[in-house]
Amino acid sequence: MLKAIESAPYRGGLVKCALVAGLLLWALPAQSQEQIACGPAEALREFIEGEGLKKTASVALADGDMLEAWESDTRIALTILIRDPAEPTRCLIKTLGVNRKGRGA
Repeated sequence: MLKAIESAPYRGGLVKCALVAGLLLWALPAQSQEQIACGPAEALREFIEGEGLKKTASVALADGDMLEAWESDTRIALTILIRDPAEPTRCLIKTLGVNRKGRGA
């Protein structure tokens, strides 16, 4: 019991990230859902990192795919890594602008 309580804050953050991403996917209009960009996992990773984003979190979904969060000072991107042994694919789900403290209004 004590071990579960000690690990709760770390896992709580990952669960919150997954819940927020699920809510975003559910709340997006159907037209926006059609604009999800998917491609080879390595190519999309290089593109995302080239845009100045760094992976800050990832959590396994029920089917084994990975939900990933990428961040920079001004943006957050959510991706899903589909772990297909033949052809791993990464899908860019949503990019959000961020206004962090100390960066003005």
